[in-house]
Order: sequence, then structure tokens, then C-alpha cells
Amino acid sequence: MEHTAPDQSRPDRAVKKTRHEILAHCKSYTLARLYAPTTHESKPHRHTNEQVIYVLSGRGEFCNGAERLRIKAGDCFSIEPDIPHCYGRLEEDITALEFFTPGREDVPLPGQ
Repeated sequence: MEHTAPDQSRPDRAVKKTRHEILAHCKSYTLARLYAPTTHESKPHRHTNEQVIYVLSGRGEFCNGAERLRIKAGDCFSIEPDIPHCYGRLEEDITALEFFTPGREDVPLPGQ
């Protein structure tokens, strides 16, 4: 489901929001699809999980600790636990697969 909000500068258009879709989840891992539009607002954050990102489409910048990466479709990179990270300026909307291990604690297990 795409969430939209009014664009204050262009009342005739809506701003697309970042969204996650959980594809698989258990105690051992979480697999999600991320959609981040060029209008996204990403702030540095961290997880206790190791994270691997595979970029399906788009291109832009990703901040991984002190490192700034130029990312594009086909790129795959990892983020160590507790390292601050975020998407930077995007030249194109990004769609990516995100794999976390162990599974994210903020995602309920199936049946809970």
C-alpha cells in the first residue's frame, strides 16, 4: 500500500512516502522490500541486527557510518550491527531487498 501526503508546493500532486513490506520473518531473520522515493526523508538510525541491502532499482547515496556509498541497481552491501546509517540524496526512487539477522524484534512473529 502506498502512503501519500499532499505536496504543499504543488497541491495537484502527492508526495510518495517510504514504505516497507515484510516478505518473511522469524527469530533468525527478517526479509523486507523497501521503497524509498526521491522525496524521502531518512535520518541516521541503527539496529542491533546485521543488515544486508540488495538494490533492485534506482540510484543515489547511502550513508553507512562515516562511509558514503553511491548505490545503483545490482549493488549489494552490508551494515554491521549498531552502525548509524541512512539513505542520502536519491537521484531515482530506490527499491531494495533488506535482510536482517537475527530477525527484527520490532516485527511480530507470525501468529502473534
